Amino acid sequence: MGGRLGGVGTGLALGGGLSYLAPQYGMACDSFKELEVVLPNGTITTASATSNPDLFFGLRGGGGNAFGIVTRYTVQSHPIGKFYAGTLVYVLDHSQAVLDAARDFIAYNTNPKASIMATYEVLTTPDVLLNLDKFIVVFLVYDGTEPGTAFRNFTQIPHLLDTSKPNKTYTEVAEMPIPYTAELSRADNVFRIGAHRIEGAAGLQRPRELYDRYAAWAAANKGLYVYVALNLYPVARSMTDASRARGGNAMQMPDGPWLWVRYILSTPPGLLPGVYDKVQASFRAMVEATPSAPGLPLFLNEAAADQRPLSTFPTYSRLQQIKRKYDPDGFFVNRTGGWTFD
Repeated sequence: MGGRLGGVGTGLALGGGLSYLAPQYGMACDSFKELEVVLPNGTITTASATSNPDLFFGLRGGGGNAFGIVTRYTVQSHPIGKFYAGTLVYVLDHSQAVLDAARDFIAYNTNPKASIMATYEVLTTPDVLLNLDKFIVVFLVYDGTEPGTAFRNFTQIPHLLDTSKPNKTYTEVAEMPIPYTAELSRADNVFRIGAHRIEGAAGLQRPRELYDRYAAWAAANKGLYVYVALNLYPVARSMTDASRARGGNAMQMPDGPWLWVRYILSTPPGLLPGVYDKVQASFRAMVEATPSAPGLPLFLNEAAADQRPLSTFPTYSRLQQIKRKYDPDGFFVNRTGGWTFD
């Protein structure tokens, strides 16, 4: 179990790790069997379900630098065969239709072999020619060669491109291109995350509410970013069940379905400090205008530092105790960046 991109390192699992296989097997951290850890006092120890189980619990999705440095992973592997996978590309004339399809997939799909990721991209180029500064990419992945009707709500919407086909290896799935221009421009990337329920009338309208605020911000701030993106990550009931069956993780995720929403802001090099601070503050305010649902944990891998994602975990007080036990002098608080419990 890894991430959705082949180039992402193994450290992502310490912060949770979200894979296209997650609806079947849980988060990447749920596949940990044993970890070798160097503690702040220099001791090399083992963390597993039977050896230092509290440390093992904290490292399964609670981040690594708060407790120790993980130097070896033993993980449970899972058999895989061929996949039906690819991308659908739409113009934003169909933004609402794709939002509704994604919402319905999150709310009603019960096939753990089917997985999606929907991303709404806006470039800083002027919106003057056929809305070509905006596009939607939906990633479709099915663990098998015949998805049946799992993705029908997406494929029946008019689209510009469909690269989906059967008999792909998982390597090919993990190398599906993502149009993140910041990777080419070396722009400054800032991630923010939200967590939202989709229950009831208000919940079912939440994806549209999130998108409307995001699109309005993108239109009002042209020229201050390279690109911005809004990504929808389903958290299926099968994913939370699989996590719990493997002992759970530091997030102790409530039963699905619900969704994580990831926002990306990529600013160009050379912005004056005052302008940079202003656009970051405005972007943060846009995200916070739709507060995350109480009781849902923020995704550590893709949260901003000021969001204090660890404090959103229902296990936060337990994690604080584990932190004090293994790092009583606050070594990592004073000497490393990243997530802390202080």
